[in-house]
Amino acid sequence: MSKTVELARHLSTLNINNMYKTDFYWTWDKTDDEIDAIFTVADALRDLRERNKSTRVFDSGLGISIFRDNSTRTRFSFASACNLLGLEVQDLDEKKSQIAHGETVRETANMVSFMADVIGIRDDMFIHQGHEYQKTFMDALEEGYRDGILEQRPTLVNLQCDVDHPTQCMADMLHVIHYFGGVENLKGKKVAMTWAYSPSYGKPLSVPQGVIGLMTRFGMDVVLAHPEGYDVMPEVEEIAKKNAAATGGSYKKVATMEEAFDGADIVYPVSNRALFRDTEEYGCILSEFAPGTPPAKWTFPKRNRIISGLSCGVLVVEAPEKSGALITARLAAEQGRDVFAVPGNIDQPSFVGSNRLLRDGAIMVSSGWDVLSEYEALFPDKIRKEDAPAHQTAYPDEVRKAAEAEKPLLKVAQKLRLPRKNENLKKDLAHQGIDKTPCAPYSDVGSVRPKLSPEEQTIVDALSGGQRLVDDVIAETGLSTGKLLSSLTMLELKGIIRRLPGKRIVLSGK
Repeated sequence: MSKTVELARHLSTLNINNMYKTDFYWTWDKTDDEIDAIFTVADALRDLRERNKSTRVFDSGLGISIFRDNSTRTRFSFASACNLLGLEVQDLDEKKSQIAHGETVRETANMVSFMADVIGIRDDMFIHQGHEYQKTFMDALEEGYRDGILEQRPTLVNLQCDVDHPTQCMADMLHVIHYFGGVENLKGKKVAMTWAYSPSYGKPLSVPQGVIGLMTRFGMDVVLAHPEGYDVMPEVEEIAKKNAAATGGSYKKVATMEEAFDGADIVYPVSNRALFRDTEEYGCILSEFAPGTPPAKWTFPKRNRIISGLSCGVLVVEAPEKSGALITARLAAEQGRDVFAVPGNIDQPSFVGSNRLLRDGAIMVSSGWDVLSEYEALFPDKIRKEDAPAHQTAYPDEVRKAAEAEKPLLKVAQKLRLPRKNENLKKDLAHQGIDKTPCAPYSDVGSVRPKLSPEEQTIVDALSGGQRLVDDVIAETGLSTGKLLSSLTMLELKGIIRRLPGKRIVLSGK
């Protein structure tokens, strides 16, 4: 018995009578049987294709594609699907139609639908408009068919709107089912639906909404990682929560990818898989909150306190009057860290806070070297003035001295708790009790070799011929990436190696 016959028998057990001559706007208005039927038919068509059997359902017919936004994958997927079923495809170019001369949506809908069997529409450019266009289009067809204008009523397939991208999500869901060996193996699997930036969308919502609305139906633990300001539609989130409750799965929303990645079985989209692997292998989460603590506004200053404490200084590039960056700057000053600020237009509200920091004694920054120069004495092996690009020199000394002379340094130090500048930076920092230990001096490899671990010795041997790419060292030594990076860190702390731009490393002194 062929696989297609088995699938056909399964299909006959499903209640799918209401699917005929109905449109496909999104997945959550389909029953479980109807979703099952779609996957079953897809598997049957695939089986026929793989066995070189005809998949034609139509002897003739027309499929119409209307893409109101640019598309590559979805456009060709729709054309391929129509061709697989025996339909020809005609793409509607609105610029070459009577729409340019004032033809209404309802008129267009009826004109293009004569003898059409299916219409695929993609309209996802603007929130609350894409689905509205699709609905207006199909309502016109329904009216035309009811009034006898159309001999048949084409079926709409949503190729993406502002609410859902069902074709992509269904295809990806079927892949997940195949990958894990069946629907029965999906319960408890964690899906990390992560943010994927697209330069052509202000708010790319349809895919994450489609994923959380579909994958929660299979008992999976779905986590949505979206930044603030890019929230999905509340009504879709409610659907996801109800689906999860009904199937024994779960749904939650977080603000960071790291939390979403934790324990994930599936990372969506695939473009974030490399980030997931890096986080899993090399990452570290440092927090004073227990795992699973949801993000909240009051936790951010506590997080920033740790960040500033781990830093030598804090640079504020832009900060309005009420800004989290100013909280971080205050914390850094209390911790004895340097506070830097970039000056901005005094008429711009977004620079009120950073300009105030400069008034109160923060170190003015006009280039990257302005920051590095503060630590030149502490890290002579890392920072050299001669390495500064010509276009990134600090302000002239006379300008800087004049500016500093105008500042009430003692008052500033008391207010911001910033270390006062003097000619001996190391002595001043020592007086302040600030933990800014200079990096270790370069070491003679021969003298420390007996103290090296076997992995460190292997790396040193690989670098004996000169600077190498990190990837080449991995290939030569056979060390795992994690072991290599940890060993490199120890060698750098011992002053045996130094890192170069372009992921290159070299023995110190070479």
